[in-house]
Amino acid sequence: MKELFSIFKVFFRIGAFTFGGGYAMIPLIHEEIVDNNGWMNESDFLDAIAISQSLPGAIAINIATFVGYKIKGIKGALVSALGVILPSFLIILFLSGILIKNKDNIYLKKAFLGVRPAIVGLIIFSIYKLQRSVEKNIFSISLYIVSVILLIVLGINPIFVIIASGILGYLYYGGKKK
Repeated sequence: MKELFSIFKVFFRIGAFTFGGGYAMIPLIHEEIVDNNGWMNESDFLDAIAISQSLPGAIAINIATFVGYKIKGIKGALVSALGVILPSFLIILFLSGILIKNKDNIYLKKAFLGVRPAIVGLIIFSIYKLQRSVEKNIFSISLYIVSVILLIVLGINPIFVIIASGILGYLYYGGKKK
């Protein structure tokens, strides 16, 4: 029971103090899960992100559920998902009336304009931290470059890129011992 409460606290804190959506939460989730609590190592966390990104739904909820399940099974999954969702729900419930009434407020608009670049910075920081645990070889670098081209230049749906990358990874690494 104590461990379930710890899981809930960690994910509640992540949900409460991270703005900008799931991708902006990744550095904080990484810090709590890998660095502070040792619930996963770098490689497992990267796998969790890959799996969470591949599934429908918000990445933060998917990661929380995956990590909770890995730590404490179904109960851990439920507790971690509730922990990461509850703060946003409560904040939205509280602030929605205020924001709707003040949607044309110039100061509020300017504050949101100031938050946007910081969110992009958090996402770039996540990429920086995650890339350290990616195996760097000609295959992975080529796959990265092709994925960027498919996504940005050709506008291919990310789901197809993820599926194709998974298939290629399976084919490439399938016969190799790791």
